[in-house]
Amino acid sequence: MSPVAEIGLIAARELRKSTRSVKGIILGLLTLLGSALAIFICIWIESTARDKLGADSTEAFAQLQEQMYIKGGTDPGLAAYLAHTPLSLMVFLKVMVWVGPLLVALLGFDSVSGDLQHRGVRFWTVRTRRWSYLLGKFFGLWGTVSGITLALVVLSGGAVLIRGYISFSQFFSWGLRFWLVSALIVGTWSAIAIFVSTRFKTPLLALLSTFGVFFAIWFTGVVGLVSRLFDAAKPGDEEHARMVSVHWYEYLNPNGYDDLLLSPKPSMVAAGLGACAVYMIVFVGLSALLFAKKDV
Repeated sequence: MSPVAEIGLIAARELRKSTRSVKGIILGLLTLLGSALAIFICIWIESTARDKLGADSTEAFAQLQEQMYIKGGTDPGLAAYLAHTPLSLMVFLKVMVWVGPLLVALLGFDSVSGDLQHRGVRFWTVRTRRWSYLLGKFFGLWGTVSGITLALVVLSGGAVLIRGYISFSQFFSWGLRFWLVSALIVGTWSAIAIFVSTRFKTPLLALLSTFGVFFAIWFTGVVGLVSRLFDAAKPGDEEHARMVSVHWYEYLNPNGYDDLLLSPKPSMVAAGLGACAVYMIVFVGLSALLFAKKDV
């Protein structure tokens, strides 16, 4: 059997297992309920912003936002781009970026460790290459969580479309772009989860370790954000406040890549794509390397 067929077979099995298991169904329902609440909050945020600016239409809201950004010192080209970005969908994307790692951790902590505990991994590794097995696990987890985020993007986009805040073309164009951004970020977390899962034969230890590693990575982003807000709030001119740069360690947190991936500058988008690719290649590659030497 070719490596591609092996990867596809294992990935398909992971997708079926996640969607048919009790854990997957419960997580799916809880995610839908939480997302419904998030959608209402996002719509409320945009509605409040529109009322505050006195905008009676989507185009008027975009023009008023653009003027506000320009007055704040934003480059006119960037201001126009930001003003025409659907606010409610942008807020919902931020929600998905934060929820994505949680879904990855809960669905992927026992992806490999569960097979190691019950010796099921021996069935697969005598019939497939070990690195194919791991890639199948990775793509299965990535595909499962990305499928969930796709459903959430469609639901949120549909709600905002019905509300009249976006057009049909924006529903497809921005909805697709937001989903791709969330899927790329989910891919980085999936690679980390697979790496942690390969290191333990006990799912409980894998679960605790996954949450521990995820929290440590997430915390670097929080520390950097708080530090930048503190620096920007220091007495000084407005130009200094806008020039506060991102700390290097903030790039350890994949959740911070959304701004790069949504940038109107191709170089910034390329940097975000490269960062996600490096994360996935490093952790999946390291997982395969260590798993090849592991006694299963």
